[in-house]
Amino acid sequence: MKVSILILAVLIPGFLRAEGSSFRKDLSAYYKNTNDLASREKVIRDVLAMKKTPALPKKAIALKKAGEDALQKSQFKDAAQSLQTASDWAPWYTGIYGDLAQAQEKAGLYPEAIQNLNLYLLAAPEASDRPRIQDRVQKLEDENKHWMADLIEHLDVDSAGNTLAARFGEMGPAAKIEVPFLVKALKNNDEDTRVGAAMLLGLMGPDAAGAMPALVDRLDDPVTTVRAQAADALSKMGPGVAPFMPDLIDSLRDDDANVRISASFALGNIGPGAVKAVPALIKVLRDPDPWVRSNAAYALGKIGPGAKEALPALEGLSGDPDLKVQKSAAWAVKKINATAE
Repeated sequence: MKVSILILAVLIPGFLRAEGSSFRKDLSAYYKNTNDLASREKVIRDVLAMKKTPALPKKAIALKKAGEDALQKSQFKDAAQSLQTASDWAPWYTGIYGDLAQAQEKAGLYPEAIQNLNLYLLAAPEASDRPRIQDRVQKLEDENKHWMADLIEHLDVDSAGNTLAARFGEMGPAAKIEVPFLVKALKNNDEDTRVGAAMLLGLMGPDAAGAMPALVDRLDDPVTTVRAQAADALSKMGPGVAPFMPDLIDSLRDDDANVRISASFALGNIGPGAVKAVPALIKVLRDPDPWVRSNAAYALGKIGPGAKEALPALEGLSGDPDLKVQKSAAWAVKKINATAE
């Protein structure tokens, strides 16, 4: 959710004049992406350091009331939605997190409930109920362990591709809690379980950065679909895959085209730091699969001026029989030359 700074300036008189330049700066950054947990925590810490707590927007107060009403009626998902939105408007509003976690727990949304209880503990360092909340976090973590253990045991590609994928998409940053369980699943003897775990980690993107070493290990999996899914997950991790560049370069020689495609994309996401991959990517420009050639060209374009030695090979793709390869190569040539100027 994105909250307009202009709207907030109207709804919260003087909120931009609130004490503390760090608060103003961090709040502006947070409202650009309220799903960013680190930004939310920054705002909370800013407010803790202030002598006077900023005023609450009327929208947040109204949403909290609606959430409390829904909670009393046992409409737990509705309550969670209203309270979550209220916390998006006023992330420093300590009183929201306890009710929000309660609604999420009742709705079986354990990772989200754990995350919000931890936010409550962050926002209320001197609260008298901290021991009770900490016990509640432990209880929910135990519940979540049982849920994930059952999930891992029965995980297969079909279920992961439907219900589970949707569920992980809903979790947002709270899905980080599940990374250790999915790392465990990557080592399961059942190949479908390994495929499903890699796919779910890919859905989490950079939030699953802690799983990258385990995913890299699966690049050598004897099962092609597992290697392909692991490579696909790594291609969604962003620049953070840089330490594993040698493994991704090796995967450019994989027998499976899907692995080579994802490895190229992952190298491109590293950007200029992937200069060492340029010779290998140039070779891949001659790959028999057009999607592999196209992604290799994309990667070289993302690397920028450090890929200048690839220009002759890229320019030679102007006559490639596949149109997407021609377009990717032309884009790469333009990016390399433009960035070099």
